[in-house]
Amino acid sequence: MTIRTTLLSLMIISFALLFQNCNGFKMTDTQSKNDNNNNQSDDQTDNNVIKNEINFVGLNDLTYNYAPSVIFDNGTRHMWTCSNTSNPGEFRDVISYFIGNSLNHVTLNNSDNKTSWDGYHVCDPSIIKTKTLFNGQEYQYLMAYLGEDWNDANGDGQFVCHTSPQECSMHNQTGVAFSNSLAGPWIKFDKPILPFSSRTEWGIGQPSLIKKSNGNIVLFYTQGDKFKTSVYAKEYSFLEFDINQGPKLISGPIELHNVGLINSHIQSFRNADFVLSSDYQTLYMLRASDDDSFIQIGSINFDLLLKGQGSWTTIRHIDRFDTHYPLNHNAGFAKTVDGHLPNPSKLTLYITSNPTTPTRPDAPRVEWDYEINEYSFFLTPAEKVIPEPPPPPPPPKAPEERPIVITSPLNHSIIQDSGDIRFEWSYSEGLATQFWIDLSDDPNFSWFWNTNLPSTQRSLVYSNAKWNKGTPNSPEILNSLTTGKKYYLRVTGFNGNNVLPQTLSQTTEFYLTSSNPKLSISWSYSGSATHFWVDISEDSGFAWFWNKSFSAQTRAAQYDGPYWFNNFNVPSNAPPTLKSGVTYSIRITPFIDANPEVDKIIIQTRIAP
Repeated sequence: MTIRTTLLSLMIISFALLFQNCNGFKMTDTQSKNDNNNNQSDDQTDNNVIKNEINFVGLNDLTYNYAPSVIFDNGTRHMWTCSNTSNPGEFRDVISYFIGNSLNHVTLNNSDNKTSWDGYHVCDPSIIKTKTLFNGQEYQYLMAYLGEDWNDANGDGQFVCHTSPQECSMHNQTGVAFSNSLAGPWIKFDKPILPFSSRTEWGIGQPSLIKKSNGNIVLFYTQGDKFKTSVYAKEYSFLEFDINQGPKLISGPIELHNVGLINSHIQSFRNADFVLSSDYQTLYMLRASDDDSFIQIGSINFDLLLKGQGSWTTIRHIDRFDTHYPLNHNAGFAKTVDGHLPNPSKLTLYITSNPTTPTRPDAPRVEWDYEINEYSFFLTPAEKVIPEPPPPPPPPKAPEERPIVITSPLNHSIIQDSGDIRFEWSYSEGLATQFWIDLSDDPNFSWFWNTNLPSTQRSLVYSNAKWNKGTPNSPEILNSLTTGKKYYLRVTGFNGNNVLPQTLSQTTEFYLTSSNPKLSISWSYSGSATHFWVDISEDSGFAWFWNKSFSAQTRAAQYDGPYWFNNFNVPSNAPPTLKSGVTYSIRITPFIDANPEVDKIIIQTRIAP
């Protein structure tokens, strides 16, 4: 989690967010006292923060350490930091390794090649135990890290990273290295697995690794570009590692939401680390505020988060009242080699802090004063486990839902009068012994004709059949349907003579029309046209139309379908005959020889059913 990331944040402390100090280690008097506190029972429910001042101190005033990554393995603490151990006095990061209470060695260096993708900085280590077959060799540990190359900011061949750390904070990318020991040596994959193209934007970094129960690795990372800064996740299988392409991508990227983490001092999701409960259910997260004054800690159901769901629970903030430092940033969780909590009842994190803030341009660099200290607190029972909630019960049926659904005719259908009209419906309750089918030209069914069928039937063909009188004021019988009329149909399920509750179907309406409706058109005209063209279309903009030419003396026409020209872009599925219930646009244009007159008539008419 490189401090240079803070150049992306909305509230910037320009000097304090770049790097960090100290590469030696000393144990203060406070540590020995707090070590006793850390030995208290796991059953402790006190949620106060316990501070353990491990306070990394530089070998001289020109070195720094920050962005710790910590693993406890068999009781031993292993820590990796971003530092300038190899380059005292320069702002050029390597990854240093501490075992127990002392600096061991630089475990991952930057490349000496200025054209290499990690030729200037290597930083933000995250380590996890996972089997990888790389270049014919099997490895059991994986490190993800940020790499940064030398930046020719002006395009003049002058590499400037060694002169200004702000100018170096662009074109970050994320890569991986492999080892069979936590102490190294680490073997790099020679290209980033998360590349970034722009050399004028921050890029991709601050990786954090989590192992799923199936052995796949979830890589969380920060991406900052001209659009926004946010944290994303990708799932990989490192068991399948291609020497040219890298690990096999399983899913992602997904952008992490911040539901439940809303805080006016944190506008961008970045500078984050993650640790998982041993049952793989609860994911714990820490991130820095935009001004790097405090660390926010939250938890969420792991599976739901990877689906873009769930809601974070904000557990606490660790700020200057806990650390006694004005700046607190670039933190990391204590983890096991599998990325789990070492103690299921306690969260332990390591925070980069500095006791000074820049007050004037010529002030000493605050990075030389950075410290890394340990903070821990016991989780309440509600914070320990966030199980995935059971699936919600099925929603109750909406009031309009019915077990009987009329499937034909569909509502607002236009049916040609062929004498044979088929009514169809579905039925899902299974208790009806018969159906009554009601038909009316009154939408309220104040009167209707009806007929009944056994419950084994789901359709009826009306073919000028005689239907019963359904109500006292109905006509005696229904002999036939009338063309041009609107009808309403409903179906009701009965058990014997009893209406079954909620079995009245939705009413459907339909129009009965003749099989070939005609359209008569007439117009007036006082000019000197030699002929008229009459266009007709379902499109009011006349993107397509049928048309026909009429003599100058004509003032009326009748559309008779196939005898008009299929003149302009008419769709192949457009019927040649008119349809009842459809609105048509008609355009009459007078012509003098081949020239259309300016004046034209456009009308719209609807063919009534």
